[in-house]
Amino acid sequence: MSFLSIILGLIILSLNPAIIHSIAFNGKLRFTKILTSVLIGEYILTFYLILLGIVGLFRGYLILTIAIVTSAIIGILLRRIYIKNDEELPSQTLILSLLFVLFLGIIQHYTYPSVISLFADFPWARLVVREGGIPAFHLENEYYRLYKPPLLYSHIALLFSVQNSFSIDITKAIPLFYTFFTIFTLVKWGRDFGKSVPYFIILALFGWWPRFLVDNTRSTEEIPLLFFTTCSFYFFSYYLKTKRRENLFLLAISLTLAMSSDIVGYYISFMLLFALLYKSGEKLNVIKYYASAHILILIWVLRNYYYYRLTPISYIGGFNPSVGKISGLFASSGFVNVTLPIAIKSIFVSYPLLLFSFVYILRNIKKFEQLVILLLFVSYTYYMGLSSLDEITRYYHHFIGIFALYAGIELSILYDSILLQPLKKNKNKIAIILLLFGATYSFGKIYPLYSTWDKYEINAHQDVIKFLDEHREDKQPIRIFGEFAPALNWYGDAVRVYPESPIFRVLSNNTKFEYNKNDSEYYYQIFKKINVDYIYDGPTTCEEIKWYCFDPLIKVIEEDKRFKLVYNKSGYRLWKLDYT
Repeated sequence: MSFLSIILGLIILSLNPAIIHSIAFNGKLRFTKILTSVLIGEYILTFYLILLGIVGLFRGYLILTIAIVTSAIIGILLRRIYIKNDEELPSQTLILSLLFVLFLGIIQHYTYPSVISLFADFPWARLVVREGGIPAFHLENEYYRLYKPPLLYSHIALLFSVQNSFSIDITKAIPLFYTFFTIFTLVKWGRDFGKSVPYFIILALFGWWPRFLVDNTRSTEEIPLLFFTTCSFYFFSYYLKTKRRENLFLLAISLTLAMSSDIVGYYISFMLLFALLYKSGEKLNVIKYYASAHILILIWVLRNYYYYRLTPISYIGGFNPSVGKISGLFASSGFVNVTLPIAIKSIFVSYPLLLFSFVYILRNIKKFEQLVILLLFVSYTYYMGLSSLDEITRYYHHFIGIFALYAGIELSILYDSILLQPLKKNKNKIAIILLLFGATYSFGKIYPLYSTWDKYEINAHQDVIKFLDEHREDKQPIRIFGEFAPALNWYGDAVRVYPESPIFRVLSNNTKFEYNKNDSEYYYQIFKKINVDYIYDGPTTCEEIKWYCFDPLIKVIEEDKRFKLVYNKSGYRLWKLDYT
């Protein structure tokens, strides 16, 4: 890991917020002023990343320059705005946020890129840099149509472009940046309910199995999404309490950025809009602020409508443009439906202390804010319809912030009630000790795991990747047909083509692939049609993969001289196709 690369990444991400904060608010350490600067700075940067990406002018330094100038102008305009009752930033908020991110930084030494990063976000970002824009259609990528919300991979592309390298060390700044401001927001929000609440918020995030720490060391879309949804819930809560328009404006900004991070953001934005229109006496202002802030996402929606004929309702209904199917409003997205009890159980396997958040919600169920959060959670569970434990935990990541807040409040109440009177004078010190114990325990659980994992077979694939690089005929990505190998997608600069992939359907003209055909000519003609360079076979067995098996195909091609075995080591094999 390159420490200087991470620092460079943090500087790039912090430039616009820092300029706005220094010009508009004279650098004063006030919570709302800092959060306002971060959200507006992110909005400006994302706006130009999307706009210039769509028109084909994606150049790292050009985007940064325009964003910095715009941030300076916005900073001057914001000088006239007075933010009421913006409290001085407590030192506890800053210290806890910094310590948590420092802890993440240490864990990053043992971390590995996620699978989704290796076969999607990193290759997409590399594609954006190479093409100088965000292409709508591209066959040299895992996906044929690039419709996914662009915030994460456009930010990664910006870091790559400025760095003038595709080294992924710089991307580790992303989880550090967004996690810091997530904890920053939660800790300050928690202090409004009691001085010991922030300690229990963080303790709830560590968990029995430290899933939050593992997930938040990776450059995945859930990390910025968690920050923006946490800010959305924060400003939603304070708008309901204060009716101040700056809270409504920042709520709209947060939701727009959440929509730019993940399709889930569309669902949350629509649900909170309905809640505000029901509760607010300023319905016209709600619509006005929503409309003005959502200009950013409107650009992306219009782009997707132009290329794919998608509407916002399509996103909420679970439309998948790469497959061309729509599941219907609030319906399952294609997986086995999961019930609410299963969803709750799955989340609390990773975050057991968050169970107290539901105790808090049920105790305050008559309050509009808690009722909205509960209804959002329940309806979202029905909407997603995910099946596996990992999928459930990952796709509920954006709820973790608000659940941690509620759990922290409830745990603090319980803590105060059971603490003996002589100890209450030192209750914050005792809470710190509990937090340190939780952090030590979590690190103890993570360290042996990271020390034994093979980094998703990145190390195991090093020789395969080296072979591909040495035998690469040009700079174009190599097309490989075979087993799932995300390391080859990214480190091998290759495109994995498999029968269920959009790229296979496009290139083969929707040819149905038969896995058990005892005919090498059949496979040869298909591979020739889609211009496959290599056939790849790893050491995994059919029993381990379960959902597909290439063993019959491998057995057939081994006897055909047009399939030349060019690499065979430790169970990893590559066949080169001869089309002459």
